[in-house]
Amino acid sequence: MTETVEKHIKKLHRLEKKGDLEVEHLLKILKTPNKEYIAPLQEMVVQYDWQPMNDKLIIPFAAWVEAICIYLEEGTQGLIKAIDKPKEFFHIVFGVLEEIPVNEALTAFLEIAETFSTGITDEQEIFVQKYA
Repeated sequence: MTETVEKHIKKLHRLEKKGDLEVEHLLKILKTPNKEYIAPLQEMVVQYDWQPMNDKLIIPFAAWVEAICIYLEEGTQGLIKAIDKPKEFFHIVFGVLEEIPVNEALTAFLEIAETFSTGITDEQEIFVQKYA
C-alpha cells in the first residue's frame, strides 16, 4: 500500500472513531483514484458495520464504499452498469460521478442518458434534469 493511501485510510479510521466521518471524506479518494483503496475500504465496512442502502436515517456508508470501489475497479463503465441496482443506489452513483474528472463524468452521463428509455422513473428524470 502506498504511503498516500495508508495515510488516507488512517485518517478515515480516526474520523470514524470520533464519529466525524462524512461521505465527503470518502469521496476525496476519487481525487487520486487507486485500486489499493478497495480492500481497506471493504474492511472498514465490516469493521464498523456500515450500513448499505436503507430506509433509516443512517448514512449508507457501505453503499458509498460500494460505488467508490466499483469506480476504482471498473471505471465509469462499472458505474453505468450499477445504475440498474436498487433505485436509491442511482443517487449514490451520480454522487460519485460528480466527483470524478469532468471528461470521464460527461462521457458517462451521456451514455446513461442514451440508455434511458421511456421506463425512467419520475424521480430519476427530475434528478437527471439537474445535469441537462
